[in-house]
Amino acid sequence: MVWRRRFIAALTFLAGLYFLLEFILPPTVPGSTHRGVFLEQLPTVLALATADGERLEVEVGPGVELSMMVRDPTGKLQAKVQRTREVSVGETLSVRTRTFAFGSFRNGTFLDDKGGAVALRPGERVYSDDSGDRPADPAQLAPGTPLRVEARGARVVGIRWGSLTLLDGPAGEARSRRTVALAPNIAVLREKRKGTPDEIEPYEARVGDLLAVGHTTFLRDQRDTAAQFNSVLGTLALGMGLLSLGMVNGRKLRKRGEDRWVAVAFFVAVVLGVVAGVYKYYDPNTSERSFSDAIVFKLIGPVGSTIFSLLAFYLASASYRAFRIRSAEAGLMMATALIVMLGQTPFGMYLTGWLGEQLKALWLPNIAGWVLRVPNSAVVRGLIFGTMLGGIGTALRYWLNLEKGSAMGGGD
Repeated sequence: MVWRRRFIAALTFLAGLYFLLEFILPPTVPGSTHRGVFLEQLPTVLALATADGERLEVEVGPGVELSMMVRDPTGKLQAKVQRTREVSVGETLSVRTRTFAFGSFRNGTFLDDKGGAVALRPGERVYSDDSGDRPADPAQLAPGTPLRVEARGARVVGIRWGSLTLLDGPAGEARSRRTVALAPNIAVLREKRKGTPDEIEPYEARVGDLLAVGHTTFLRDQRDTAAQFNSVLGTLALGMGLLSLGMVNGRKLRKRGEDRWVAVAFFVAVVLGVVAGVYKYYDPNTSERSFSDAIVFKLIGPVGSTIFSLLAFYLASASYRAFRIRSAEAGLMMATALIVMLGQTPFGMYLTGWLGEQLKALWLPNIAGWVLRVPNSAVVRGLIFGTMLGGIGTALRYWLNLEKGSAMGGGD
């Protein structure tokens, strides 16, 4: 079917696009990225025209938060925190400049919990979590209430971009100071010894941090949107799986075969699962929430434990049939399995603990740990490497619409 082939091709393309944006595409352009040890910075300063018609300059630093009102998927306006590099001239922002704990209010001035005066600049107002869009009323505030100093509805009329000073060059050689100017779409990444680097605000850098500063790749910034597509794909896959199981079990009911009771149990389980999932969001101490908790804790939990218990006996039976020593390789596998299993139990220590501290390397728990850390790790890494290569090859075939299997309409 042509529609099925196109549908699967579109889904795999979106999934591959998310993989590309998240794991392959670098966060900054390699040719224009500067790396070095952070020394100092010149902060970015925003020139704002407040809603009162006043002019206000804000130095972007710790405690300063920039947000913009955007509409969420339901159409409601919500504040979205903006990175400094995402701000441009002409935008209207809400700028939080300071936070403090309320102490008192005297002579028209807020005092913090330590008695210090909180001076407000033109266009700044004090807000609390309960005040909403209106400034906080000092008469209704209790001592210790957290407050925010904000300039809401301020329009950006100018930006003086700052800079970062890095110590450039490889370790052990003469290094030079390099000043990297900040600008729109300039990302600052803090590199780690392991894992991918984290993007930070310039003012979050600490002396000695290894930074990478460069122009962002536009597509990499869209990985959050791609992740939303990935969630949609997962939901579609779950729905398609339930639909397929429903069709299969529906045919069993129509044929009235011996396994029709399995089909009946499937539909009953689906109905109970949906109802329990809906009732999960009801308030506690209601009959609906009690029904959901009973399904989850008193039905699904015991059933899951039973299944895993049966699986354990099945694995033991399968291991007995598989570990028949017919060759040297099978004997080695059998000996290794015994060492690992005995090393995970107190009985293994009982068998070899008498060797003493001088020969503790021969204790079964230590031998089992070495087997799991060294030979087993090498084997697992090889298996994962081969599996990933096969998965990437298969994904590329789907992504490029080269797969001719039955799922793509190429055969039965």
